[in-house]
Amino acid sequence: MQMPVHQALIYPVASNNIVSFSYEENRNAKPLNKAMMLWFIQNIVEIKAN
Repeated sequence: MQMPVHQALIYPVASNNIVSFSYEENRNAKPLNKAMMLWFIQNIVEIKAN
């Protein structure tokens, strides 16, 4: 059997609370930082963040 060439790793978002410790701790993470998460929340999930 041929081994997989690629993997798609999906991490579900469990909350849209952008003032949590986790958001602050990872606010400058790469490639998905807090600013990008806010964009996704506002434009894709269509939940307006405070």
